[in-house]
Amino acid sequence: MNKIQLYRAYWLTICIYCIVAAYASPIFARQSTKVDSLKQLCNSATSDTERVTYLIELSKLYSCSDSADKIKTAKEAIGLAEKINWKRGVIVGNTTLGLVYAECMQNYLKSI
Repeated sequence: MNKIQLYRAYWLTICIYCIVAAYASPIFARQSTKVDSLKQLCNSATSDTERVTYLIELSKLYSCSDSADKIKTAKEAIGLAEKINWKRGVIVGNTTLGLVYAECMQNYLKSI
């Protein structure tokens, strides 16, 4: 490659990086906004079943890089569902927790 081709390749790489960064940042911002909104809904839930539902959705919304938050939120939902004896909430919470272990942590034995 001559210098002109290297120069073009360099600037093309920079342009592609900038375009990807410009499109990716609003996606992450929306994700953060959704998490914040669900946290507010959890705090203002009028019934325990609503709170369990919001906690489960919040757990699903966290990314795998936040697997500790995913697990904590799913376990909180399961605990609350057990406390109010809501079987559907316990089932969905355990399913969500199993998916976290399987998909995010690749711990298939724990996911069962």
